[in-house]
Parts: sequence; structure tokens; C-alpha cells
Amino acid sequence: MPWLSPLYSRAPRITVIHQLVREIFFDEFPSPVSDLGFALEPLVYRLYSRSRIVAVSKSTAHDLRHCGILEKNIEVIEPGCSIPGFPPMALSERWPETIGCVSRLVKYKGLQLAFKALRRITDGRPDVRLLVAGSGPYQQQLSRTAEKLGLSKNVSFLGSLSDQDKFKLYGKSRVAIYPSYREGFGMSIIEANSVGTPVVGWNVPGSRDSIVDEATGLLAPFPDDEAFADHVNRLLSDDKKWFNLSNRACEWAQEHSWEKSAKQFEGTIETALAES
Repeated sequence: MPWLSPLYSRAPRITVIHQLVREIFFDEFPSPVSDLGFALEPLVYRLYSRSRIVAVSKSTAHDLRHCGILEKNIEVIEPGCSIPGFPPMALSERWPETIGCVSRLVKYKGLQLAFKALRRITDGRPDVRLLVAGSGPYQQQLSRTAEKLGLSKNVSFLGSLSDQDKFKLYGKSRVAIYPSYREGFGMSIIEANSVGTPVVGWNVPGSRDSIVDEATGLLAPFPDDEAFADHVNRLLSDDKKWFNLSNRACEWAQEHSWEKSAKQFEGTIETALAES
């Protein structure tokens, strides 16, 4: 939500930008609103070109540079993750053949694409389950898509969960998926990692920042649902690979503390004041 502060304030400014909207305009808004939003978005960011900008990921910083923002004015500060108060669950304690997903149910979060991958997975794993936590206006359409693909018995919509139940879902799942095709950073990925759960996502802005491919999870080329399915199958069947990714995922999540983010942001504030 742009406040257009450069138009009326000469005080030191720090602008926090999570993600650009770009192609999401066409999924979430009708024409001509989507066309207008897509055309105007880069101009809005250029208004802040003399502000100190905090981007939450390298992908967001890259997109801002393409909008005409100078690299020297952009700093990347990744968000912290609230770590749950319980250790990662052992593989033997997890639900077999279970995939977890926590997401808002809107089109750009990509669950409709994940369902296509799941359909491929069920060919060899008819008992696989996808447990989806979250709510949103796209749920009815997703339910119809699952039914159309013959996945009604494989997909369960759990609704919104408490933080404790969310981490329990991640901890009990063998693998988590994050099929969104644009994010700022993808905190749900780090939350899954914090309980030792590897994540499969697309190689797109946000997910490529929060998933270290072949180390904490796996990235599939967008929108190749066959590759996505192969990655999920790999983590459902390959215990050695799962253990390697699970251990590194825990370490990766520990690197994303709020204390670390706060210290970085404190330095940004001090720099902005010193330059005023």
C-alpha cells in the first residue's frame, strides 16, 4: 500500500517492500484494472527512488532494480521466523504419504497447479494425502478442480489453523509444498523448515530465496507439474535424501531469527538518519 510520502515529506524515509505484484494483477483483478495496475506499478516504485528501500529478498531487490531503483538505495533484510517450542519430529513419527500446505486460498498461490502435480503422484501412490490449511475466496474453485481431477479423496481442506496446529501439521507431514508463483520471501517455507520438513516449490521470486535447492528443499521449473510431482515423489520415497534436506532445513530456519532482522533494520535506521 503506497503512502506516497515522498510527495509531502522531507523527513528521512525507509520504504519496506515485500514483493511486486506484476502478473498477479491479471489473476486477481479484471481488465482494465489489471492492465492499469500492471502499467502503473513500476512508476509508483520510482517515486521512492530517493528513499532508502528495504526489500525482503534478493528477488524483490532484483525486480526493483528493473523498475529503475538504484542498487545503492536498496538493502535486503530477510524476515525472521517464529520458531515453535518443540523439536522436529522424527521421520518414524510422521504421517506416511502425507503432504502439508499452509496457504491463503487465492489464485496466485498456485494450488490449482499443485493439484495437477498431485494427480500425477496418485498414479503411483493412490493413498497420498494433501492437507491444505488456510482460507480464502478461491476455495470453492479449488474444491471443484480437485473433484474434476479425481482428487476428492486425496485433498483435505482444513480451514484456518492456530499457530500451534500449523506447526503440528508441518511437523507431521513428510513433505510440504509451496506452489505460489510469486512471493516476497515465502515465510511459510521457513516455518516448515523449522520443524525439519523439506519443501518443494517453483523456481520463482520468493521461493527461490527461501528454498535452497537440493539443500533445504527442491525447486521445480515453473510451471512444469511433472517436475514438481517428481520432486515430491522423491521426498516421499528417498529416506536418505529426506534426512539430508531435513537436517539442513532446520539449520536454515535457525538462521532466520527476528533478532538478526532487527539488528539489520536498526543499522538501516541509523544510516538513514546519518544521511539526512
